[in-house]
Amino acid sequence: MIRRVNRARNFPTNTCSSSRHVQMIGEALIRGKPYLMIEEEPEHVGGSLLAVVEALYKARTEIDRLRAKLGMPSRCEEALARFEREQARRVPLSREAQDARRPQAPMLLLEAEQDHPDVPAKARTVRAKRLRHHPTSKEG
Repeated sequence: MIRRVNRARNFPTNTCSSSRHVQMIGEALIRGKPYLMIEEEPEHVGGSLLAVVEALYKARTEIDRLRAKLGMPSRCEEALARFEREQARRVPLSREAQDARRPQAPMLLLEAEQDHPDVPAKARTVRAKRLRHHPTSKEG
């Protein structure tokens, strides 16, 4: 990710002080290092983040305006068309395969007396929280 950001960066043409600041924050966090300014000056860090997001939104709006002027589809229309093409190529799962992917309701829950017996048992199950692998973790 850091390499991608560095390749996209063209100082000073496409950077500003806020974007360079946000890049430093991101690089420190990705590497698992503390960035003390987050705790010491959160308003300054927040201001940099919001300035970069504002610039991103404005750039995307301008790109879509220019694409429309050239008769090209917007980024959203393009993404939707790509999604629809991918969906059309997907092989639908059989009913048995769909059911096999669903977690089974625990027997204790199925056998227990319920406050709302009109709600199907599978709707009453609680899924375990998925753990996400964080890129800075020390695990292999």
